[in-house]
Amino acid sequence: MVLDGLSVHRMVGVREAIEWFSATVLFLPLYSPDLNPIEHTSSTLKARLRSAWIGNLEDLRSLITQVWGQLDAFCAGWVRNCGHILSR
Repeated sequence: MVLDGLSVHRMVGVREAIEWFSATVLFLPLYSPDLNPIEHTSSTLKARLRSAWIGNLEDLRSLITQVWGQLDAFCAGWVRNCGHILSR
């Protein structure tokens, strides 16, 4: 059984109860935003949107579309940096 860092997963007796059923317990590593490409993507998108002057909703939509299109190469680099394999 794979468990994350939720506090109830680490309570006394949980591991023993799972192992009683002859299951193995594996804990996921702690969450690290540095190893999550979506964190880099959203922070870059938000930073670019903050730096632009937005006059109306249509300008905002246009800017989001433009910035999102430019993120593909950046995202690929972040995914590789995190040790994930890219396939297309």
